[in-house]
Amino acid sequence: MHDLIYIVRLLWREERRTFLRGLSLSLAVLLAGLALIGLSGWFITAAAVAGLAGAGAAFNVFTPGAGVRFLALGRTLARYGERLSTHDATLRALESLRITLLKGIARKPFAAIMQMRASATLNRILSDIDALDGLTLRLLFPVAAGFGALLAAVIVIALLVSPIVSVWILAATLLPALAAGTFLVRTSLKPSAEIAELLRESRTAVIEHLRGRVLLAFAGSIAHHRAPILRQFAQLETLAHRLAKAEYRAALLLSLAVTLAATGVLVLAVLLVQRDSLSVPLAAMAFFTALAIGEILMPFQRGLAEVGKMRDAASRIVPDLTGDPPSTLSVATKDNIAPTASCADEQTGPVLKALDLTLKAPSGATLLSGFTLRLEAGETVALTGRSGRGKSLLLDTFARLRAPTDGGIEFLGLDFRDYCEADFRQGVGYLTQRPALIAGTVRETLLMACPMATDQRLRDVLDAVCLGDAFARRDGLDTMLVEAGGNLSGGEARRLVLASVLLRDPCLLLLDEPTEGLDEATATAVLEGCRKWVPHAAILIASHREAERRFAGRCIAL
Repeated sequence: MHDLIYIVRLLWREERRTFLRGLSLSLAVLLAGLALIGLSGWFITAAAVAGLAGAGAAFNVFTPGAGVRFLALGRTLARYGERLSTHDATLRALESLRITLLKGIARKPFAAIMQMRASATLNRILSDIDALDGLTLRLLFPVAAGFGALLAAVIVIALLVSPIVSVWILAATLLPALAAGTFLVRTSLKPSAEIAELLRESRTAVIEHLRGRVLLAFAGSIAHHRAPILRQFAQLETLAHRLAKAEYRAALLLSLAVTLAATGVLVLAVLLVQRDSLSVPLAAMAFFTALAIGEILMPFQRGLAEVGKMRDAASRIVPDLTGDPPSTLSVATKDNIAPTASCADEQTGPVLKALDLTLKAPSGATLLSGFTLRLEAGETVALTGRSGRGKSLLLDTFARLRAPTDGGIEFLGLDFRDYCEADFRQGVGYLTQRPALIAGTVRETLLMACPMATDQRLRDVLDAVCLGDAFARRDGLDTMLVEAGGNLSGGEARRLVLASVLLRDPCLLLLDEPTEGLDEATATAVLEGCRKWVPHAAILIASHREAERRFAGRCIAL
C-alpha cells in the first residue's frame, strides 16, 4: 500500500485546493442529507404530537417547513456542485499524474526507453491511469466525507439527544463498517488485480486480432485465433462475479449494521422518553438520523472493491515517477541562441567535434575507445563497419540520447550539454533506424515538424526525397496514412520521416541507413536531394551501402 499512499500524497500536493473544494462539497451533501431526514422526522413527529395534544393550531409549521425546503434544495445544489467539483478534481489530478509520469519516463536512460515495447507500454500506462481514476472519486472522497459526516452526526445527537445514543450509533456503525471494509479489501484484492491484468491483455489481443483479420481470413484461422480471446472474456466474467459477490456480502453487512444501529437508537430513545429525559420529536429525529447513516456507508464498498487494481497500478507507476534523470538530459539552464542552418553558414569552426570518445554498449562492452571526429559545415562523412560496431550508438550519442562513457563533444563551438533541449533539437536532425509515423494525412505529418511551412514547401521537400510523384499519384498532401504508415512501403516511410527532418533545416544531419530498401538510382537521388536542401549542413551517415559511401566526402571505418 506504500505506493498507493505515495500517489495520494502526490495528487494532494498537486491539486490540494481542488481536492479541498470537492471534499467540502461532498461533506456538505452528506450533512444536508442527514439533516434533511432528521429534521423531517422531527417535524412530522412534532406536528403529530402537537395535534394529539390539541396544540396543533399553535404549532409553528413554517420554520421547520422552511428548513426542510432549504435542506432539500441545498442538498440538490450541493450534489450538483459536488459532482462538478469532484470530477474536476479527479481530471486535474489525473492530468497532473499523466504529465509527471511522462516526465518520469522521459528521464529514463535512452536504452531503457528503447527497450519499452511501444504498444505494451502505452496500453499499460492507459490501463494504470484508468485504474487510478477511482482513487479520488470512489475511495478518498466517500471515505473522508463519510467519516466527517458520521462524526458530525454523532456530535449533534450527543448534544440534542443523549451521549449514550451517540456512542451507540458510533459503535454500531463504525465497527461493522471497518469489519466490512477489511473483509471487502481482503476478498477483492486478488480478483480486482486479475481483472485489471486481463483487461489489459484482452485489449491488446483484440487490437492484434483486428489488425490481422485480413490475413487470418485468408488463412481460415479467424475462429482459432478468436478462441483464446473469448476465453479471456469468460474468465473476466467469472472474476467480475466473484468481485460482485464480495461487494454484495459487504453491502449486506453494512445494511445489517445500519438496521442494528437504528433499532438500538429506537430502544434507547423509548427508554429515555419513558424517563422524561427526551422528547418524542427528538427521539424520532435520532431514529431517522440513524437510518440515514446508510447513505454514508454504502458508497464505501465500490472504492474498497477496487483497492487491488489501484494498488497494483500504483506499484507499476511509482518507479516511473521517481526515476533519477540520466546524465544525457542534464543540460544547462542558461539561454542559448537556437542553432539553425544560418548558424552553420557563419560557422568558422567545426559543426561537430568529438575528442577521445569512449562508448560502451548497454551490455557493458566497450565499442569505441579514443574516437575523434571533426565535422565541418557542408561536409559529408560516412561511418562504415559491420553491424554491432557502434555506428548507431555513436549517432545516438551525437544526438544527445546517450551519454558518452568518456570524452567530450562540441556542437557549434560549445559543449553539447550546454544547450537547452529545445535549442539543441532545433539544430540537429536525426533519422533513426526505426522512424515512427502516426495516422493522418501527409500534410499533417510534415507540419508536425514545421507548423509554419506552406504547401509548396511541403511539396518541395517531398520532391527532394523522391516522394513527390508517389504521393501526386494518390491524393497529394491529402494522402491518408494508416497507423504506423502501414499503407507505405518501408522505403517510402523512411523517406517521409526524412522529409520531416529536412523541413527543420538542421545544421547537423544524422542519418542512420537513410537509403535502406531503395534501389541504387533512387538512393543516390535521395542523398543528392538532402544535400541540395541543406547545402551548408554537416551530414554524418551510418552506412552499409556503396551509394552512401560514394556520396560521402570521406569514410571512417569503425
